[in-house]
Amino acid sequence: MNKKFILLIAFLIALLAVLVLRRAWMSDDAYITLRVIDNFRNGYGLTWNIAERVQVYTHPLWMMLEVLVISITNDYYLIPIFLGFGFTLLAVTWIFAKLAQSSQAAVLAGLALCLSNAFVDYATSGLENPLSHVLIGVFFTIFLTAPSFHRHIGRLSLVAALGMLTRIDLGLVFLPALLIAFFQVRSWKALIRLLAGMIPLLIWEGFSLVYYGSLLPNTAYAKLYGGYPTIEYLQRGLNYYEYSLKFDPVTILIIFTGLILPLFIRGGRIKMLSASSLAYLGYILWIGGDFMGGRFFTIPFYLGIIALLQIKQEFLKFRYTAVGVSLLMIMGLILTPEPVYTLGSLSMSGRKSEFYKGIADERQFYFPGTSLMNYRRDIPYPSYPWMDEGRKDRRGSRTVIVNATGGMRCFAGGPRIHYVDHLGITDPFLARLPAVKKDNWRVGHLERAIPAGYLESISTGRNLLQDPHLAQSYDRIKLITQGDLFDPERMKVIVQQTFGLTP
Repeated sequence: MNKKFILLIAFLIALLAVLVLRRAWMSDDAYITLRVIDNFRNGYGLTWNIAERVQVYTHPLWMMLEVLVISITNDYYLIPIFLGFGFTLLAVTWIFAKLAQSSQAAVLAGLALCLSNAFVDYATSGLENPLSHVLIGVFFTIFLTAPSFHRHIGRLSLVAALGMLTRIDLGLVFLPALLIAFFQVRSWKALIRLLAGMIPLLIWEGFSLVYYGSLLPNTAYAKLYGGYPTIEYLQRGLNYYEYSLKFDPVTILIIFTGLILPLFIRGGRIKMLSASSLAYLGYILWIGGDFMGGRFFTIPFYLGIIALLQIKQEFLKFRYTAVGVSLLMIMGLILTPEPVYTLGSLSMSGRKSEFYKGIADERQFYFPGTSLMNYRRDIPYPSYPWMDEGRKDRRGSRTVIVNATGGMRCFAGGPRIHYVDHLGITDPFLARLPAVKKDNWRVGHLERAIPAGYLESISTGRNLLQDPHLAQSYDRIKLITQGDLFDPERMKVIVQQTFGLTP
């Protein structure tokens, strides 16, 4: 690359950094993990309600990083934001330095990054997206540049394991490339290296099974096993695609580019970018997307950026680059209802976020009270109504509070209060009950009816459920989440639950 292009790319990365900081915010879901971290730091273990062991977070590695840094700084607001910001810059500069094949492609990729609402918004938020991007970037750098896989399959496997510790569903991104790498060097030594790389993931799953009594986080049961037919999940998955096409077309354009472009570039390895993206896009459709607009699309978007960077100089003439820049500018600045340089409302009373078929612009919804731009040290921050409710809970006398969903209120309420989440996201018993059937149900918000006697059972510590079948199920869940870790009966019940052997 010549110096002019290097300066232009540096400018685009600097512009991206400014956009990310100006739109930096914290999501309510981030405080679900932060409540667990707060309990852990206060000696209550990795718990949501201190009376029971439940994995309410989906990103163990991200959680561990937050524990490490928050334990040093004791800051629960700035640390998640700046961790996300730092990992985002690392994810971007890494692939530009390691994978860019031409200056023109790098300029297009840099511009696309700056114009993607999803990528910029979830560069902060307190969620694990930035760490996911870094690990995907490192993985495909090894995969695309390694002269052979004999010595590198262990590294690929290790990075994939760390990725799956960040989000277990990222395994779909790594699996196609891992399979190709293994079958190209089929040997016992390669298999041993591949399995050795997976040790961190296996250790975590072993810990999760013993400590939590489950291989999957509780959120999987709460969000995916509510009893709705697959066709309804698929319909909401299509709505999720429609949302981004309408409100964030640059993200969809780059995702589509990442699917198609590798098919026209020589080399079998690069085609795994298409396979990985297709696998993850299929997964998004299958689970019904998400209630956070664009959040899941940052993964295939980032894969699309990597694919775009693979275009060599001789194939990307100046006129094609100019067309690409023009198209991105039109889609990002004119066709997008809220371009990435805007901030949304800055006052709670002026909040303008609305649902689109059950999907919300989460950043716009929470930005007024959680944005870095509005941050002040002289007041309790985030300055959000749900945080205020939690602070009021902490000062009150109630020890069991019902229908308190989300993270902010419960984080602010502190460990003394047992919060009962009617969505089941943080409740292991309710998560395993069928959802209340509604025509307009939202993904990730499947409401459960609270059975008669359940609240009394929590308050008294005795099983007072009136339905005998539910009472039996509650006893089993209580043994798993509250019993002695190495109680033989508990271990027996865990095995039965895990392998579907429940009587």
